[in-house]
Amino acid sequence: EARGAAEAAQCAHAQGKYLAYHAKLFQNTEAMDRASLVRYAEQTGLDAKALDACLASRQFAAAVEEDYQAGLKLGVRGTPTWFFLPDGDPKKARRVEGVIPRDALLHFLERAVGR
Repeated sequence: EARGAAEAAQCAHAQGKYLAYHAKLFQNTEAMDRASLVRYAEQTGLDAKALDACLASRQFAAAVEEDYQAGLKLGVRGTPTWFFLPDGDPKKARRVEGVIPRDALLHFLERAVGR
């Protein structure tokens, strides 16, 4: 169901409400069927009928599939997956899977930027 949710998020972006819709999706990860995706649109102030029509058209399906394939090539197996590039060098890239506690992430980022 993640691909359908990704398409719905792009449909929300087309209406200028990506961040609100994205947050709603992450608050409701247990229900990603089409009816739920449309209901989340209503709850975030989107035009739910337009979002439903966008989903039906599969307007963003190719872009979502392209992102999915790119993730597979990079070894992504789930979300969240983080990539850290010390010194901006892709050869030193480090992939971290799973949730990183906020304090640990902030500490890492502060060290990375020299604070």
